[in-house]
Amino acid sequence: MSFRPYNRPVTALAVSKTGALCLSSCLDRSTISVNLASTDKFGEPVTELANDTIKPISWIRFHPSLTQQILTCSGDIKLWDLETRKPMIRMHGSVVTKAIFLENGLVAGCGGTSIDFYDSRVSGHSIHSLQGYHTDDITSLSAVNGLQLVSGGNDGMVNLYDLRGTRNVGLDMEIVYDMVDQLSVTQVEWRFGRCFAKLHGACRIVEIDFVRKNNEICKEYTLLVDKEEVGVDFDFSGDDSLVVGGDNLTDLTTQTVLLQPSNNDVVTRLALTNNSGVCATNNGYIYKVS
Repeated sequence: MSFRPYNRPVTALAVSKTGALCLSSCLDRSTISVNLASTDKFGEPVTELANDTIKPISWIRFHPSLTQQILTCSGDIKLWDLETRKPMIRMHGSVVTKAIFLENGLVAGCGGTSIDFYDSRVSGHSIHSLQGYHTDDITSLSAVNGLQLVSGGNDGMVNLYDLRGTRNVGLDMEIVYDMVDQLSVTQVEWRFGRCFAKLHGACRIVEIDFVRKNNEICKEYTLLVDKEEVGVDFDFSGDDSLVVGGDNLTDLTTQTVLLQPSNNDVVTRLALTNNSGVCATNNGYIYKVS
């Protein structure tokens, strides 16, 4: 089951916690499409949000508890109200590519080699910044809890931050290497008390234990496919299986193919929730995942 809202690659994709709504954006548009994601009306248009930046939207995420609020990144960060279809607050920046919700209205966004923090209840100006922990662009952030987060970057470094100190940031790090050279980390996610990091061009996802094994890589998952020229996501299904995109949508936990897109498309974006979700391709198709 699929629909095609775009003719170019989907750059950002999100699904609501209930699986009812799908949000997406495209390489050559600055708008956000809102479509139904339920099985009986999959792909039916609901509305469209007009973004005022020239850059494509690189990131969309629903608020973990407030279902009418979403975060988007397109150089800056915006917190939107889906009911009014307008931004509630704009968090200033020019190179922000990813952002996450933390606790009490705190939002973290990465751009370049820094992570900036914003109080989305007060203003769009940064209230704190973490710098010097990456030597190349930060590519991904993931929340551990309301006061801890992990980051991964093109420098091959994965950092775990603890923000509970008033002056100091508790930090653990892991630099990922292979037999030849240091690797770029394209995505990090926190799950089961460990960090999962996808490595560019290495055809694998590594699992890092920052707590029990002194930052040790305790497990590796070999990808059945790896189309890094367009970039592919991984996510976790409702039964906690590790799922990754590519020329197929694959469950790495069971090594089974869940979906094979048509027309030699590549599954690039992925958003799962509970026992359903959506995935999108480099040619503008969005598929139902169940």
